[in-house]
Amino acid sequence: MTEKLKNIKERALFVAKSNGISYEDFCTIIGMSYGSFKGKAKERPLNSSAIENILTKFPNVDAQWLITGNGIMASEVIELNEPSSHYNVKGYKGTEIPLFRLNQDHTLEELLASPEKVLPETMLSIPSSSKCDAAVYLTTNTMYPMLKAGDIVTYKKISQWPSEIFWGETYLISVDISGSEQVVLHQVQISKNNAKSIKLVSYNPQYEDKEIDLDTVKAMAQVVFSIRF
Repeated sequence: MTEKLKNIKERALFVAKSNGISYEDFCTIIGMSYGSFKGKAKERPLNSSAIENILTKFPNVDAQWLITGNGIMASEVIELNEPSSHYNVKGYKGTEIPLFRLNQDHTLEELLASPEKVLPETMLSIPSSSKCDAAVYLTTNTMYPMLKAGDIVTYKKISQWPSEIFWGETYLISVDISGSEQVVLHQVQISKNNAKSIKLVSYNPQYEDKEIDLDTVKAMAQVVFSIRF
C-alpha cells in the first residue's frame, strides 16, 4: 500500500490514517493546516518543522521512509488481529511478551516489582521487537491520539529516577495519592521549578500538564512500543 504514496505529504497523511487520526487533527498536531495537503499544495515539499514534529510525536515512524519513501513506515507500531488462542497469538515468531491487565488486585508497582507472581492474560509473540519487560492494556487517554485507552503498550522498568529517565520519553508511572496507587501515562520532562519534581506532559489537550514530587513516585517504566487492535 505504501509504495503507491508518491510524495512526502501523502506519506505524512498515511501516518495519520495508520494511527486512526483525522487528517485535520494530524495537521494540527504537526503545526500545519489541512489545506497544505490538498490540490496543488500537495505537491510542495513538507517544511522541516513539520517533519521534525512528525518524527518527534510519532517516534515509531521511520525517518528514511517518511523523507524518501524507501523502506517501511514503522517496524514497531504493530497492528494485530484478535488472538486465536487465550494463551498465544498464533502466526508470529519472535520474543514472547507477557501481557497483563492492571486492576485492583495487580497494581503497576506490584507488577514491576514481582512480575513472576502475576499470571499474564496471554503471551504476545512479536517479530523483531525491541527488548522490553512486558505489556499492559492502557486505561487512559492522556496521550490521545498517539495512544488511547484499549491500546497495548510494552514497557521496560527503570529502578532509579530521575537518573534513569530519558527526558521527553513516555512513561507509565505509579503515583501514591493519599495512600492509593494511581497509574498515569505521560511524557516526562524536567521540572524548572523544583529539582525534586518532574513535569508530566499530555498530548491530549483535555489534560493539564502537572508537576509531581519524586517522593510520590512508587514505580516507573518507559514505554517501548505500542500495539493497537
